[in-house]
Amino acid sequence: MIEDIIKKLKKHNLQDYEIFYSENKTTSIDTDKTNFDKKEYDYDKGYGLRIFKDNKLGFVYFSDPKNIDSSIKTALKVLKIRPKLKDFQFHNKNPKMKVKAYDKKVIDLSEDKIQELIKGMLDNIKHTPINCSITKNVSDIRILNSEGLDCSQTETSLIASSYCSKKGQTGSEYYESYKLNIKDILKTGKIASKRANQKSKRISSCKLPIILQGDALSEIIDSLFLTQITGDKKHFKSSYLIGKENKQIASDKLTLYEDPFCEAYSKTNFDGEGVEDDISILIDKGKFTGFVYNKETAALDKVKTFGFCSRGSYKSFPDIGFSNILIKPGKTKNLEEIYKKYIVIDDLFGFHTANATTGDFSLTIGNGYIVDKTKKLHKQQTQKGKQGENKQYIQGNILSGNTYALLKNISNIEKKTEIKGSFILPRILVKGLTLS
Repeated sequence: MIEDIIKKLKKHNLQDYEIFYSENKTTSIDTDKTNFDKKEYDYDKGYGLRIFKDNKLGFVYFSDPKNIDSSIKTALKVLKIRPKLKDFQFHNKNPKMKVKAYDKKVIDLSEDKIQELIKGMLDNIKHTPINCSITKNVSDIRILNSEGLDCSQTETSLIASSYCSKKGQTGSEYYESYKLNIKDILKTGKIASKRANQKSKRISSCKLPIILQGDALSEIIDSLFLTQITGDKKHFKSSYLIGKENKQIASDKLTLYEDPFCEAYSKTNFDGEGVEDDISILIDKGKFTGFVYNKETAALDKVKTFGFCSRGSYKSFPDIGFSNILIKPGKTKNLEEIYKKYIVIDDLFGFHTANATTGDFSLTIGNGYIVDKTKKLHKQQTQKGKQGENKQYIQGNILSGNTYALLKNISNIEKKTEIKGSFILPRILVKGLTLS
């Protein structure tokens, strides 16, 4: 069909084009009992077409061969209202790097094996199960254009989640990777049960050292920083980082970078425009290295840096996005040995309320705990009777502050890292944040 598309393009006298093909096979199974009452299967393939004419880009997608002509006409209409890009050119170099962005074990994972894994997740839930699910996806991608680019790769993804409750307290955990790790998938049930068993409460306002870990840290990076360093934000002057390029915006202990080749969820050889990926430093010892671009936004801003294009499927307009994000580990073995009183936060929500132009935020704690080694915060039933503990689980408090202050007040970083989806992160210690 690609040959047919190219013939039609030539018929319309279109010389500059890009064809993005993707084929996706998805299997999703979930249940709250031992009978698997909800199964979904999806198969989808098609083409995303971009054409460049009169210094403008037009985009359209389709899956039916009968729609090639009408889709090209639609793309020509679209480009009329698009901005001019004088220096734009489709990428002209095939990527040389060859890493495996798929796991054959995921490709071969049968429906029976998925059900077996879900049963194992349910067995690890000690309270009332609400939902256990596994979604498997296999994608074949090919990108070619009029500049001679022609690259392809197979990608896999596996998402497993466990969700349960105990007397109104809920607990959840997820696994997200491009590969199959049975041990970590089954462990989601145990972690969800542990969280449902925690007696959480809202505590009094305080200002203590805070350890950020897991989903809380990855969401802070994603929602409060990565969303603000895209080239379109700079072009429309809507980021709090405007004018901060090559300046110190964080503690010199922080180095944040993108690594598309590491063993995390978004492993890949090239970006959504076929540009060969590479390790890219985003914050270098506290210094912001600059905004990131795909080919279109780079041309719009007249810069020569690109390679950050993201596409979910052939239906997705090429946008700016990232692969795997990492923080360089520190040297401290355990942050919790430093202070006698501190707070650990594992989950936050409410990022949509953050102020993009100032960096101010007020986020609700979904899961965390406060530690006071100088006194007993609550009692927990043990085999020997009642025993005091210096840890109290918290939920519902508001964490407020400013992204600048958060980044600059990172005082320590742990040595050990954890993989959470597309993030590989150590725990970090931050001062100066208020809990209310």
